[in-house]
Amino acid sequence: MSAVQPSLSSPRTSRIIFGLGVALLIAAVIVFIVKRDHGSSSATPTTKPAAAEAKANGLNPGSLQKNQRQADVQTSKKWSQVEPGAKLAVQTFIRDGAAEKNLASAWKYTSPSLRQGFTLHQWVHGNALPFQVYPEMDAKIPPSITLVTWSPRSLEAEVGLASTYKKGRTAHTFQIGAEKVGTGAKAHWLVTYWNALYTPPVHADPSQTFGG
Repeated sequence: MSAVQPSLSSPRTSRIIFGLGVALLIAAVIVFIVKRDHGSSSATPTTKPAAAEAKANGLNPGSLQKNQRQADVQTSKKWSQVEPGAKLAVQTFIRDGAAEKNLASAWKYTSPSLRQGFTLHQWVHGNALPFQVYPEMDAKIPPSITLVTWSPRSLEAEVGLASTYKKGRTAHTFQIGAEKVGTGAKAHWLVTYWNALYTPPVHADPSQTFGG
């Protein structure tokens, strides 16, 4: 015992013990820092991509919901699934407007952009219309309507119409668009455009003056 105690209390031994203590402390600090950095780096990817995606799309990352990532426009929707108001506007315009069966009725389902400044009197009694008419439409054969794009407040569709002509081209295709305007009880659908996918005969000269 008398030989050991002096050796432990010597200055050289004290310096060795102090150095080992410092080395162990430094090692412990390094291990702690490495573990903390590794944990934070592995957790970051779970939240950062969603926030970045939301910011890129102009959304508030805090309000991002799963269903909000879906596009509003649906091309898989069938014409039979379209709400009744949209069907009424489109079908009335085709029957009464394009086929010229009742232009006053078609006026109610036509947007101001398609009317192009025509008054109701000019629309019904004039010598021209601001869209391509199809008076030879065979009313006995229902139009074939295929929905192209759809959202809760707008639609685009292709319309196949049969002709009463016995010779030549007996069927033609048109494009039609419609939008839902207004809100609540005043919400209703209006046809915004009607374009032929072929060149039909000219029905009237738009440069002619209107009667009355």
